[in-house]
Amino acid sequence: MKRLKICIVALPILLASCGGGGESQPSGANIYRDATLQRIYNCRFTGSSSDVVKYIGSELPEYRKAAAYTIGAMRDSLNIMGVISLLNDEDSGVRLAAVNALGHVGHRAAAAHLQLVSASDKDDGVRQAALVALGQCGTADDLNYICSQNYMPQHPQMAMAQAEALCMMQRRGVQLPQALAKAAEILADKKADAHIKSVAAEFFAQYTGDLAPYTDMLATAYKYAELVSVQTAIARALRNCNTERAQYLLQRIITQDTCDYRVRIAAIESCAAFRYRDFKEDMVKLAFDTDDRIASKAAEFILNKGVKADTLLYRDMADKVPCWKSRAIMRGAVLKYSKDIKALTEAIVEGIGVTNNIIEREALTLALGSSIQSFRFVEWDILYSENRVTRMSALRALIAMFEQPEFDAESRKRVKEGNASLYKEFYEIFRKTVVRGTAETAALAAYTIAQNYDKFYLFVGNTYFLNQALDKCSLPEDEKYYRMILSAIKTVNGQDIEYNGPSTAVMPDWDYIKRIEPDQRVKIKTSRGDIVLQLRVNNAPVAVQYFLKLVDCGYFNNTTLYFRSPGTVANDGSLSEFEQTREVVIPCEPFYGSVTEGCVALAPNTDMNVYSNKWYVSLMPDASTSYVSTVFASVIEGIDNLHNIQDGDVVIMAEKL
Repeated sequence: MKRLKICIVALPILLASCGGGGESQPSGANIYRDATLQRIYNCRFTGSSSDVVKYIGSELPEYRKAAAYTIGAMRDSLNIMGVISLLNDEDSGVRLAAVNALGHVGHRAAAAHLQLVSASDKDDGVRQAALVALGQCGTADDLNYICSQNYMPQHPQMAMAQAEALCMMQRRGVQLPQALAKAAEILADKKADAHIKSVAAEFFAQYTGDLAPYTDMLATAYKYAELVSVQTAIARALRNCNTERAQYLLQRIITQDTCDYRVRIAAIESCAAFRYRDFKEDMVKLAFDTDDRIASKAAEFILNKGVKADTLLYRDMADKVPCWKSRAIMRGAVLKYSKDIKALTEAIVEGIGVTNNIIEREALTLALGSSIQSFRFVEWDILYSENRVTRMSALRALIAMFEQPEFDAESRKRVKEGNASLYKEFYEIFRKTVVRGTAETAALAAYTIAQNYDKFYLFVGNTYFLNQALDKCSLPEDEKYYRMILSAIKTVNGQDIEYNGPSTAVMPDWDYIKRIEPDQRVKIKTSRGDIVLQLRVNNAPVAVQYFLKLVDCGYFNNTTLYFRSPGTVANDGSLSEFEQTREVVIPCEPFYGSVTEGCVALAPNTDMNVYSNKWYVSLMPDASTSYVSTVFASVIEGIDNLHNIQDGDVVIMAEKL
């Protein structure tokens, strides 16, 4: 059976489609039936920025607009002056494209111009976009400017843009105390729109510093929150509030059956920042919840925070909790904290051997990560399994064993008994994985060796095998793994090998794209009900082309569903031969609107291009990832079915409507 990974994060339901700027969909026509727009778009693949610049002076606003968006997508800082010249364009759509593009390029030289536009442009939408773009490229001085503005209550849309700009700045690591104070001011404002509060709450959810002084404000905002998104973000933020009130609020959230499951999951995850004994009783009860999404999160808390004194309790729970994923995690807890684990290890290994459910096999294999003595079992799967999921779960389990606190003591014990050092044994498995594994497992093993080189260097001889591992990677689709191996080589050998990406890219199939109607829909039939996607060919023509071709060939049929937390539904694609042989280069097709519930997007790499089939559905408003995602569709029917997904559900078929 193929695999479709569904990661539903503990996040909110807002709108049923993607909002915001850019080309709305459907717009009445497929704009890429225009040959000139095709030529402008092709420059994203060829890198011919000089060919784009000439369209900045075009008489037709749609070409000026396309040129600006193309320069933005290419992140071409050399030609931003041409884009800046469009800030005075008579057409508001062109000015909107220009400010969005400047934000995406991210060059500081644009900041002063964006400040001016945010204050003086005659179009509300352009001013808002300019403020958000300022958050994408500005410095601390610009953050000071953003915080100094008071838009509520007269200009609520500008206040929304201000909150988004704060999130953008934080995502880039630009932080000031004023930003935290401004976000708190917005979140606490009784007159602020619920959606504005949602973005401000997201700022707190992303914040990594001490939020204890804001505990009372967050608790009050939670009490009066109108949206699940606000509650979820606050539940996430409470992890940084080391106060009794934060603990009390988290306990209230996780024990309320009427509370939305996404909020409860976010709260359970935040509990990990507190003491085990303060939440033990609640987590034990939650592990028996019939919703495995909640139960498994509670079991993970016990796995990560438990104590040896409760081993008998964990053993009893491992036999009695109702959901298989939670049972697997609890077995991992027994392995981690028990002194007598041989029988349980054998039982887990036996369960792995008999199950036909690849997701259950993955969970059981990961449970073995608590048992250092199981390393020989996972070694076989790492090196010889033909299933990608099995290989990766076994390797992750091996890494978890290596990271166990008692690893060093266990290794010394083995040496005293006349056996080889565990460090040597594990190094050999990691080395063999680099030599024999796939690009994916080789990269992770190489990365692990590099990160722990101080523990392995006594056993390392010739390290040329790391350089040879580069040959396993087929560019561009293995670009992520290629970079991981390069990083390992630099750490171990001191070699700084330059990464040369693919010199050419697959061009869009315009004959195919032109035939796509702007209202083209795709129905995904699942065991939980149907989900209908509205494709957005004018926003992301190549992503839509690629997705439809996968639908045409039955790529998504008979795939297994995963639930992951908290915030998106993600698809890693099929394990078919199609995925293994096809090279896919999709250019950056940034979405300049608001990412809300139901947006379907491709995950970008570090260059903002896409070299894979991986897509996800956002179940939350996400200001920090707007403008860097290739949004190619939106869910228009069946969003509730996504919220009911449990591990083991299946996609029956995907078909065009």
